[in-house]
Amino acid sequence: MMLPLALRWMKREQEGSLERFMEKYLQQVISFGYHSAPLEIDARRYEVVD
Repeated sequence: MMLPLALRWMKREQEGSLERFMEKYLQQVISFGYHSAPLEIDARRYEVVD
């Protein structure tokens, strides 16, 4: 379910702007790959599986 993942991203980055978050997120995806990006790993820990 994507909503808990999106909420986790928002919680972690709520002090910053959307632009800064997206810059950080995209840089991690480019550097580590989607599944290994630290923000993705953190978000998956909060994923709700039905």
